[in-house]
Amino acid sequence: MCTGTFGVVAANAEGANTEVLVARVLLKADAAFSAKRYTQPQYNNAFDRYNAVLMIAPDNQHAKRGLQLILQRYIALANDELEFGSVHHALTFLAIIDENYSRELAAAASGRTGVFALTAEHNRAVAALRARVAKHQKVQPPQDFNDLLIKVYALDASALSAKNTKARQALEQIAARVANTDEAVLIHARNDKEGRWIYQTLNSATPTYRVRGDIRLAKKPAIHLLAPL
Repeated sequence: MCTGTFGVVAANAEGANTEVLVARVLLKADAAFSAKRYTQPQYNNAFDRYNAVLMIAPDNQHAKRGLQLILQRYIALANDELEFGSVHHALTFLAIIDENYSRELAAAASGRTGVFALTAEHNRAVAALRARVAKHQKVQPPQDFNDLLIKVYALDASALSAKNTKARQALEQIAARVANTDEAVLIHARNDKEGRWIYQTLNSATPTYRVRGDIRLAKKPAIHLLAPL
């Protein structure tokens, strides 16, 4: 009877110790997540700590949710990089996803519940990201803004909508050319607001030169360079 009682006490003590350990590791995992240490540095990041919790307590929902949030964060970061025209950085985040989540995503795709409890929705989000990266990798080669024989430059519609670095850089290079050639610009924009932003960005890039031209509404944004006025 005493032996049985001792066994119950020991089991309870072990269970209490496990709960304390799990709580301690979760606290560190949450802190790492808040500090954006998602998968680095090694052994001191949110991914490893949430994973460690699941090795001790496989059904811990807090840890599973943490791992899902890390995946969602990397998807968002990769999509943000694509908005800014940085395919290289987006590929880096996609590689991190593949390294840490490929097995779990495969399980979700086949309808099985993996360790991280990823869903078909997670799998679709990664698939959409992968497709978007592939699309960006097939973009046309950079336009030559110094070739005076080229009189029409197409503008990236999605970059214009985001008013990102890619859009600004293209307009800055056109403005630099116009400042040297004194060409006029005919801005093709999808709406008045976009046209005004393009014109303002061109002029901001050449503080000592005033770009001359006009705005015309069109389905596809572009800039036509005309002979000096």
